[in-house]
Amino acid sequence: MFMLDPAGNVSSWNPGAGKILGYQSEEIVGRSVSCFHTPRDTAAGKPWRGLQIALEEGRLEEEGLWLRNGGLPFWAVVTINALHDPLGIHIGFAVVCRDSTERKF
Repeated sequence: MFMLDPAGNVSSWNPGAGKILGYQSEEIVGRSVSCFHTPRDTAAGKPWRGLQIALEEGRLEEEGLWLRNGGLPFWAVVTINALHDPLGIHIGFAVVCRDSTERKF
């Protein structure tokens, strides 16, 4: 699990996310969620479209090709939850990423 700020930049990172995605906290915090997407998906706007859906609907779950540190692709089931403060102001997203590569093959 990791957190994104409202703009889609990594704001917090934990060891579980590091194990799946291959980044240390100091390498990834502050970077855009687009770094986990293929260049084709990023060019098509998929990272931001997913965040918009999560914001509008409260949650998004999808399976797709993501990239580990170094560009190694893998299949992932990703759940994105929009987070709001007690006043209802959007403060970011919680992201859970599960490797589903074995299930795909």
